[in-house]
Amino acid sequence: MPKAQPLLLDLFPNAEVAYSLRKLRTDYSGSAIRVRRSRDNAEQDINFVSGNLDAQSLLGFVGYNLLTYSEDISQVIWAKTNLNTTGIPPYLDVEIAPDGLTTGDKIIENITSGTHQCSRQNLTIINATSYNTSVYVKQGERTKVQIISNISGATQTCDVDLTNGNISNNGFANTPVVTAEANGWYRFSVTITSGATAVNSIGVRLMNPTISYLGDGISGAYIWGAQLTQSSSVLPYEKTVADASRNGFVTRWYDQSGNGNDASQATVATQAQIVASGAVITDPDTGKISATWTGDFYNFTNVANTQLMMMVAVVNRTASTGTIFPIAISGATNPRLYGWGGNGVATTTLGSTAITHESNTTVGAYIMSALRDGSNVVKAFRNTTALTTGTATSTTGSFNSFGQVSTTGTSARIVEMIHWSNDKESLRADIVTNQNDYWEVY
Repeated sequence: MPKAQPLLLDLFPNAEVAYSLRKLRTDYSGSAIRVRRSRDNAEQDINFVSGNLDAQSLLGFVGYNLLTYSEDISQVIWAKTNLNTTGIPPYLDVEIAPDGLTTGDKIIENITSGTHQCSRQNLTIINATSYNTSVYVKQGERTKVQIISNISGATQTCDVDLTNGNISNNGFANTPVVTAEANGWYRFSVTITSGATAVNSIGVRLMNPTISYLGDGISGAYIWGAQLTQSSSVLPYEKTVADASRNGFVTRWYDQSGNGNDASQATVATQAQIVASGAVITDPDTGKISATWTGDFYNFTNVANTQLMMMVAVVNRTASTGTIFPIAISGATNPRLYGWGGNGVATTTLGSTAITHESNTTVGAYIMSALRDGSNVVKAFRNTTALTTGTATSTTGSFNSFGQVSTTGTSARIVEMIHWSNDKESLRADIVTNQNDYWEVY
């Protein structure tokens, strides 16, 4: 658990620019980031809750239901076995759903002897991951159904009594949950650890009283609102139609320094991803909310490259070669915080001369800091380790972007970057400690 600590910019104010996925200043009342969702390119600001990025609002906007056509079993992705889908009575949009709309479908048995079922098939998921699958069901002529899923890698089932919501014959590793909903519906949900990558996420079999019987061609039960989420508990239902990609990308980092110098990127191909397939991306080393970067960067208004300055960034280097620049640059003086070149050599440039630090640093999460003092000495640090120093030959220039400037470079996760145009050398260790208390990097 992260330690409780004062907000960074409350302790160390007067930053020129400050971008982070956590709140940095008590008086800051703006958003953390602006996010674009992939399915329709709509954008929305994401705020903070108790000092942390509001992950619930983020997922609520981007979306998390991984099933397409969640309310339309006529689609071919819904496999139908021994069901009447062509005769009388009709089976689509024939019952008032929990939301009050007449969008509930009916599973109607045909006159074949065997099982009568409808299931959502052929979905690609991540192995060894928690998923929650759910569906709404309601009694018709048939008052009992069997729920099936093979997310675990094997077929698991249980029986649900639609007159009272009771579960029997449970074959799931985790206990399913059934809740009574509006208009006589029950919502079934269960969390499953995946044991396969291509699965049938959920299905409903009619029972009379067993799962295999001779159908009469007219009897059945109702189904609506199927959902699959990469989560360890059931989430509020989200309707889907044709697109369930559920990916989110950062279009803007809001400046928390108080200077209003937001960093933006309008080009889709160079926006860092923060939600993938309905799940918020987390750092593989710290477990904190992060983003994946591949040639992505964000532009802001020029910040002067003054003689006294300090930059800090919380990053995760994901490979030991390639080009990563947590601070990208403009002009000939190239001020940047700790960049790896294509040969794996790390440098910091806070003037016109690059200071080489080390080669092929191992991958992982780091707090990188660099500063230039009144004597033009450039110093760099990785976590608490001091790296090679050097003397800058110029104090002129500016920088106006941060991120990974090379599309051929390896990915780096960036969650926080702050720049001060004043002397912070004596406070550097305290600044890094504050960052580590939150991000738990080392």
